Amino acid sequence: MKEYDGRVRIVFNDFPLPSHKLAPLAHEAARCAGALGQYWPYHDRLFANQPEFERDDLVRYAVEAGVSREA
Repeated sequence: MKEYDGRVRIVFNDFPLPSHKLAPLAHEAARCAGALGQYWPYHDRLFANQPEFERDDLVRYAVEAGVSREA
């Protein structure tokens, strides 16, 4: 990165897997957390606790990452 400073950027793409029924919901939750500046904390919590992906888990991960329940 130092050699190409200012000319290269790292891009992270997340793709929900079709084999997991709640992957699209987890993907949407991560994007919502990201819109509030908490994508990486949410992402890390999500992957640290997999395979627990029930809707209530996804909401709890968002709150634990610093996103308000109302948001």
